[in-house]
Amino acid sequence: MNDPHVVALVYKIEHDDFIDYKKAKSFYRDEKAFRLEVADEIARFEMHRHFPTIEEADKALTEYRRAWEFHAQLERGPDTFHLTLDRGKSELIDRKSTSGCKSLNMSASIGGFSVSMNLRVQPQVYPEPPSNITLNPDVETMYNRYMGYRKGRELLPSMANFCLTVLEDSVGAKNSKRKVAAKKYGIAKRVLNEIGKLTDSKGGKEARKGKGIGKDFSTAERRFLEHAVNVIIHRMAENPSSDGVLSVISMSDMPSLEDNSDS
Repeated sequence: MNDPHVVALVYKIEHDDFIDYKKAKSFYRDEKAFRLEVADEIARFEMHRHFPTIEEADKALTEYRRAWEFHAQLERGPDTFHLTLDRGKSELIDRKSTSGCKSLNMSASIGGFSVSMNLRVQPQVYPEPPSNITLNPDVETMYNRYMGYRKGRELLPSMANFCLTVLEDSVGAKNSKRKVAAKKYGIAKRVLNEIGKLTDSKGGKEARKGKGIGKDFSTAERRFLEHAVNVIIHRMAENPSSDGVLSVISMSDMPSLEDNSDS
């Protein structure tokens, strides 16, 4: 090619067998750098800037794609949403030639959804890309530990305590780390205290400390910890509003610690 130009990159939406997006509604999003079209388990990014190679265009989308996968899997679980570049369907043209343009007719595929009775979950909508997420090493480490727990590779108390510690250490305070973290991230200190208390003193066979052996989590406590860790990971990645303020996450936003099934 004399003047190669990437018109669009196409990614396959990959996922585990228990989920099926074939019934999910297509959607469009116009961003400054591209136009995104999602349908039939395909995400097509029509680029607004010039990129001479697929590799350069793919690199430019890395941060956006990672944030989208992060947000989707926190919301829906591990292995529910992953974008894999499809080089064969991505569109590269020679701007000095009148032929050789590869194209993908997305409009023809919209609406042709089929139903598979072998899969258990068929969402009606795709997870939408977040507009206010920024990933950093702390967030990615917490996210990986949480996903490890969701896949059965981590114990709940150690994973939850690790994430709490990373949150507190991220503020750089020498004293009152939890208080400073609560203020910075807009999370009620009581929420963080509950995570600390549960992971310190309970857990049964999963317990971090000896005093937690024999004190299993109730169903409500386990549900609380799982949700709270999910929330603090997402909050650490969330960008403040235009006035620099994050809405406060309080105990009322958490699952109840009262477990009716244990009564």
